[in-house]
This record gives sequence, C-alpha cells and structure tokens, in this order.
Amino acid sequence: MDPFKYASIAHADLDLVAPISLERLDRVVDLLELHPDARVLDLSCGKGEVLIRVCERWGATGVGLDPSPSFLAAARAEAAARLPDGAVELQQVEPFELEVEPESYDLVIAMGARPFGDFRGTLAQTWPMVRSGGMLLVGDTYWRQEPDPDYLDALGIGPDSNVSHAENVALAVAESFTPLYCVAAGHAEIDHYEGMCNRSVERFLRASPGDSHADAFREYVRHWRDAYLKWGRAAVGYGLYLLLK
Repeated sequence: MDPFKYASIAHADLDLVAPISLERLDRVVDLLELHPDARVLDLSCGKGEVLIRVCERWGATGVGLDPSPSFLAAARAEAAARLPDGAVELQQVEPFELEVEPESYDLVIAMGARPFGDFRGTLAQTWPMVRSGGMLLVGDTYWRQEPDPDYLDALGIGPDSNVSHAENVALAVAESFTPLYCVAAGHAEIDHYEGMCNRSVERFLRASPGDSHADAFREYVRHWRDAYLKWGRAAVGYGLYLLLK
C-alpha cells in the first residue's frame, strides 16, 4: 500500500493532519506570543495549516518539513495564497535527515506524526533545536484507559506505544521542558477526524474501483474503522502540549 497516496486521499477534506479542531488550534496559537522576527520549524507540516496559521498570526518566518509530495503541494498552494513571498520554506524531507543548528528556532512544532519514533524521542531530539526561552508545540496520542489486548493485536502495537495524558506531561518535565498549556481533544473532534478520513477513502473507492491500490485501501480503512469504533474511541486520546525551554 502506498502510504503517501492513502494519507493524501484520507485527508482530502481536512485542513489539519491531526484530530483537533481549528478553533482549539487557534486558541493555542494565540498563546504563543512570538515576536515578528521569530523563526519556526514544523517537523511534520502535512498540508501546512499549523505553520501557516502561526506565521499569519505572529508575522514569523518558518520552515516546514514533510516527506509527502502531495501534502507539500497543498502546503505550497496555501502558503502562496495566504503569506508574503519567502515567509515559509517547505522541504520534502524526513526530520531525521535534517541537520539543525542548535538553538536556532523560537518555536518547533511536531503535531502531524512522531518524527523521532515516539513522544519521548521527539522531546529529546527537539530540545537542542529550540532556543532558550523558546517553545515546543507537540501533539501526540495518549491512553485514556488501558487498551483492550484485541485492539493492540488489531493495530499490531504494544501497550507501551502510548502513556497517559499526565504521563506525557511528566515526560516533558523529565526532559527539562516547562509545560505552559496542555489540552486534550474531545471525543467529537476525534470522531470528526476519523469520520472524515473514512468518508474520503470510501468516496475514493466508489469513484475509482479500478485503482491499483483500491483493494489494499479498502481493507485498511475498514479494518481501522472497525477497530476505532470497537476499542479505539474509548482508549485513545490526543493531546496538545505547549512546552517552554
């Protein structure tokens, strides 16, 4: 299965490649209080919405990384329509391939994926990138409750793939970050995200029955849907963590 193609189809009708509302994101962006010459790095920018909103709100300049060519094409189109020329630089690259000068960014964003393997790894790898007095805005999943073993089997993951919301905050503290603002997405936000991804893929399958990826996409989206509704909805949350260095 082509993961970039699948992700592009699944997120076709979503601005954010993350299960939170734009309203909740805007509240967090308003708290950043960046100066106009601030530099921002988005390690998994997806379609660019978070980075663009930060630069729109605060007049900052930014760099966005993502390995998906379709996501970057969408990000470039949005940036061209909404930001001054040169406000953002978008690169098709994996975060671990980038050499970042220490303490070179006022804000580092890691919301779209786990760019360094897991939450702890993201904290450890981003710490050197952030200037003293700068911030990390990271989004990640957490366990609302102990996951059903059948759910773990269905996804092929272990119980240690997430910890609780409170434990995510504790990991940030252990990495010497100071939590400034931590907020969790509600069930309705995650339901909307999951529902819109499912809808987009099913509509694609109906419109493109002869696509070479159709069988793999159909199996994957329905397996994921059933696992989410049966176990995942109760077990998995999504948190945003604004952390000060």
